[in-house]
Amino acid sequence: MNAVSAWLAQPGMPLALAAWSGTGLAVGLLIGWWRNRLLFGAVAGMLLGPIGWVLAWLAPGRFRECPACTRPIRVQAERCRHCGADVTKVDARSSRSSLKGSITGTRQPW
Repeated sequence: MNAVSAWLAQPGMPLALAAWSGTGLAVGLLIGWWRNRLLFGAVAGMLLGPIGWVLAWLAPGRFRECPACTRPIRVQAERCRHCGADVTKVDARSSRSSLKGSITGTRQPW
């Protein structure tokens, strides 16, 4: 009998292993759902436990915020499906250009 089968043959060990995997899976699913990486969160959480949770949290999501209306859009989107803004043009503007004229409501000539 090798060491792994002897370790698994201990009383209560399969139950503890199932509880560990189940908890890892549940928390990984929750984090994956939150970050829009459901499958990655579930697998990493089940196999790696708390380390997988951190990896799932730090993994980049598949959505980003629309710069015009701040609603979630896909990373590769060129237009926002909510407000219709051209995301590539809005991203190309500098942050200063979006602030011009915001105090008076009119655009300044410079």
